[in-house]
Amino acid sequence: MLKFGLNTESCHLSMQNKRMDIFQFIDFAADLGFDGVGINVIEKRNLQEGLGALGKDDPEHIKKVAEKIKERGLYVDLDTRGTGYEHLSHMLEVADLLGAEVVRTFVMVGNKFSYTNLIGEFSQEGMNQAYEDLKKMIPLCEKHRIKIAVENHAAETMGEVMDLVNRLDSQWIGVLFDYGNSIPVYEDPMHALEQCTDKLLRVHLKDQVICKTGDANELEYCMCETAVGEGACDVVGLSKYILTHTTLDRLNVETSYPYAGRFTRPAGTGGVKELGEGAFRIAEPPFPMEKIKPLEYYSYGGEMVDELIEEQKASLVRGLKFLHQMRDDFENGKL
Repeated sequence: MLKFGLNTESCHLSMQNKRMDIFQFIDFAADLGFDGVGINVIEKRNLQEGLGALGKDDPEHIKKVAEKIKERGLYVDLDTRGTGYEHLSHMLEVADLLGAEVVRTFVMVGNKFSYTNLIGEFSQEGMNQAYEDLKKMIPLCEKHRIKIAVENHAAETMGEVMDLVNRLDSQWIGVLFDYGNSIPVYEDPMHALEQCTDKLLRVHLKDQVICKTGDANELEYCMCETAVGEGACDVVGLSKYILTHTTLDRLNVETSYPYAGRFTRPAGTGGVKELGEGAFRIAEPPFPMEKIKPLEYYSYGGEMVDELIEEQKASLVRGLKFLHQMRDDFENGKL
């Protein structure tokens, strides 16, 4: 049966504002009806104890988290970033302790890290270095029996990701397809998915629309995530394609609503030249811009934080209901 996991990024406001720790997140996901969890170990605002949402970088702590996951009957995936050998080697050890079979990463180059710069920028030199890094990881992946999934992380087209993965030509290195991350590079999500089917290891399932942000004199368009089923991404069509063209039976929800991000490449980079149709539909921001602008959502800790946290949780309830209906329709031959 198709299973749904919940990524810690889907509760980023609760976690970054210290309203939820990793153990509470696991209970939250299980109680809501999810089948697994994805744990993002990247440092974020107020999540700097060592392994992001996972918490302390300590084997005994990690084992306790693994016990909690097993106790709740969930599967687990691990999310990190970067391709450095020392870092990824450690991530495989952490994944081993957790019981994860796949580690997500992405190529992080260009700008230095900040809590609002989570993507970096594209460069072919960075992709070439990632090839050298990941080539060294293959024997370790085989040793641990853990695969690495390279994500299209809002800076690369899927063709650029696939060029890297195909050059590596290993069963231990594949792709994580994010339902919305092709949009910042002006690439239709279905076009991106069709390119990576043979190498697909995991997905990040999300939904989003295009919104305006900024001040009246400096408005710009950005990607604004929504509850699953309420945005412009063809969640049903993309999911059906995955279920009929691959053996993947786990779809991990990583919808960081409320969250917004900028376009990272020029119009036309991924084949789409204009906004307005399909996955690039334009809509109003979910919250009044005089109170909070979309690009302020992710690291927000102001007076609206309680309202945003409650809406974030409510959006996950609505999204999971949508996904369960989608699963039922698929299994009953209605899709």
